[in-house]
Amino acid sequence: MIARPALVALLGLAMAPAAVAAAPSEETWLVSAVSAPRRVSFVGTKEVVFWSDRGAEASTVEMAHRAPGAVRLEYRPTVGRHRRLVIDDGRQRWQYEPATRLVLVAVSSGEDDEALSAGRFRLLLNNYAATVAGRDSVAGRPAVVLTVRPRAGRRPWLRLWLDEATALILRSEHYHADGRLSEMATFTRIDFREPEPGLFLFTPPAGVTVRHVRPTAAATLADLPERVGFVPGAPQRLPEGFILDRVRLGGTAALPVAVLQYTDGLAALTLFQRRADSGARHTLPSGRLVRVGAGEATLGSRGSASVLHWQNGGVVLTLLGELSSEDLTAIATAIGVEPPPGRLARLGSWMTLLWHRLAAIFAR
Repeated sequence: MIARPALVALLGLAMAPAAVAAAPSEETWLVSAVSAPRRVSFVGTKEVVFWSDRGAEASTVEMAHRAPGAVRLEYRPTVGRHRRLVIDDGRQRWQYEPATRLVLVAVSSGEDDEALSAGRFRLLLNNYAATVAGRDSVAGRPAVVLTVRPRAGRRPWLRLWLDEATALILRSEHYHADGRLSEMATFTRIDFREPEPGLFLFTPPAGVTVRHVRPTAAATLADLPERVGFVPGAPQRLPEGFILDRVRLGGTAALPVAVLQYTDGLAALTLFQRRADSGARHTLPSGRLVRVGAGEATLGSRGSASVLHWQNGGVVLTLLGELSSEDLTAIATAIGVEPPPGRLARLGSWMTLLWHRLAAIFAR
C-alpha cells in the first residue's frame, strides 16, 4: 500500500482538471495519472491483449472502480478462457473461477496491479522521462498521449492515453526492452460515476471450494540464510537505477524460496532461489540453453518478461525481468553460474531419479 506521506504529497501535486489543462507539463500529467485511481470512480469495459512467444491472448473485462481502492473485474468467456470474477475491496481479494467452482481468497493486491506506483514515483522520475506526444480520443473522450521512456539503457517503456478531464489512463501500451509491444489495454466504454456498493461484496456460492492463499512472508537479507537453509546470492551490480525493493520468503516449509525483488520505478526484476533436489539438473519447461560465462542457463519467457534459469552451488536460481537477455545474463554471471555437469554426473542424476521413481512405484 502507499505510505501516507507519499500519497498526500502526490495528491497535493496532482492538479484539478481545469488546472491541469492550464499547465499541461509532462510531470504534472504523470503525477495526475499516478494519483487518478485514488480519486476517480468509474464503470466501463476494457479490452486487454498480452503478447508472448506463444502468441496473443485477448480478454474483455467489465470493470468497476470505487475510489480509492475497490475494484471489480469480470472477465468474459472467450476461446480457451472461462469466465472469471475478481473483487478487491481494498482489504481482501476474491477470485472466483465458475468453471472449476473454485474461490481463491487473498489479501488485497493494492498497488501491485497498477502500471504506475505512487510509492515509487520519485524513483520512476529519476529513471524515466515523460513526453506529451499529442492528442487523441479513446472511448469517445479527449485524451492526452504521453510516452514514458527510460533515460538510459534498454528498459521497458509506456505509451499512455490520459483522460483530459481526470488524467485517468484510458489506454496503455507496454513495450518490452527490445521494443516489442507486450501488453495493450484500452477502454471501449467508460462512465465516470460511483458504482453501486453491492458490486464489491462477495459471498462464495454453495458447493464451491474456498482456498485461502497465504501471502509470501516479509523477510530481510540478514535472516534469509537461517530461514531457507543456505546463503542466497545477491547481485552486487544491477542495471543503473535499480534498487532492492522487497525481500520475501515463499515456497513451503519443506522447500522455502528466497525472493528478492528489485525495481527502477517501472521495470521489475525478481530473483527466486531454492535448494536443488539431490543430484537433479533443473531447466525451464521451455526455453533455450545459453552460455553464461563458463556455465550454462536456460533462457525463456513468461508473458512479457524474460526468464533466466540456472544452478550454482546446489541452489536453483530463476531471474524474471522485463530487461534484455544481456542484462539478465550479466546479473547471473555476477552471482555465479556453475558449469554444466559432465557425462558421469548426468548419468548419476538420471540413475538417482530412476531409483526414486521405481521406489515410489513399488511402495504403492
